[in-house]
Amino acid sequence: MFSRKIKHINGFTLTEIMVTVIIVGVLSSVALPRFTGVFERVRAAEGVQILTALLGAQKAYEMENGFYSAILNDLDVEIDRAENFDITTIVVQNNAANVASIQRWGGYTLSIDEDGNIGCVDGAITCAFAGH
Repeated sequence: MFSRKIKHINGFTLTEIMVTVIIVGVLSSVALPRFTGVFERVRAAEGVQILTALLGAQKAYEMENGFYSAILNDLDVEIDRAENFDITTIVVQNNAANVASIQRWGGYTLSIDEDGNIGCVDGAITCAFAGH
């Protein structure tokens, strides 16, 4: 008699591939915003470090002079460079509510008050990612 050989074809069907692509797409749409937030918090930490140094210098200036300085060069602080913030936008004020501020490249502005509280203005979504 005739014997037939049945060929077994190994592989995936189109439906299986489409389901896999959809699952990967859904998972990445959930995960990407979380990663973006983590990266922005790391970048914002640099700004917080700069502002903390400025606050310390402002407090030392206040102890000597009785008020905060409105001129950055009057402060005993040196900020060499910043990767994520524009150091040319550093503003120091003779104001307890906003002792110093610095702007993120193309983004938001972080500020610090005399109690060390960090604030964020401009770009509400980015401020949320930055954790402020």
